[in-house]
Amino acid sequence: MSKRNYWFLAVLIAAAAAFLAFAPSYGWRLRNFLGPAAPGADQSGIMAENETLKAELAKLDTVVGQLPTSSPGTIRSMVYSRYPLNFKNELLIDAGANDGAAAGKGVVFQGVLVGTIYQVFTNGSLVQTVFDPGFRMPVRVGTSSVDGLLQGGTEPIVVSIAKDATVRPGDIIYAAAPGIPYALPIGEVGDVSVSANALFQQASINFAYDMNGIKTVEVER
Repeated sequence: MSKRNYWFLAVLIAAAAAFLAFAPSYGWRLRNFLGPAAPGADQSGIMAENETLKAELAKLDTVVGQLPTSSPGTIRSMVYSRYPLNFKNELLIDAGANDGAAAGKGVVFQGVLVGTIYQVFTNGSLVQTVFDPGFRMPVRVGTSSVDGLLQGGTEPIVVSIAKDATVRPGDIIYAAAPGIPYALPIGEVGDVSVSANALFQQASINFAYDMNGIKTVEVER
């Protein structure tokens, strides 16, 4: 190598070193330009995208599993997790005023009424379920359409059934309240007994679902 070329190379190396020392960000760009990125250099971005896709797939799997079909007269909605405070008396769902949800509308899980909306937000709603002590709804029981009143609570019951009415275990209990689609099933009659004042009959209710397992619902429009 000639002396002239030697000094030129030395000056070039010194300039490059100074450039990297005083402008490190440009140094990284130069490194990426001159050679392939180090393994894992962009892994964080890829991992974030993968997590997003997995979350979307999990949501879709839940919807398909619990709501195989959707009625045009309902709004499909996801139920927010409230773990570890999984109260059975209310649900928080992601359908709100922007989606057409309104107070008083029925909320259904796999064709069964689980409660009604009592508070609506812009992008969500609170649902009062049949397990809320304050829940009340006129219902009918069995093929004879016997009148009764659903009284919510930890163990909901149907009260105010006429003493001479024929009500048997296994009879269907269904909604008969204004503003709720007529005959939406709620549950089945469990045990039948006489009320404390001996004036009426009352019936316990067997439900076909577990409140803690509900992840999606449909809201009546």
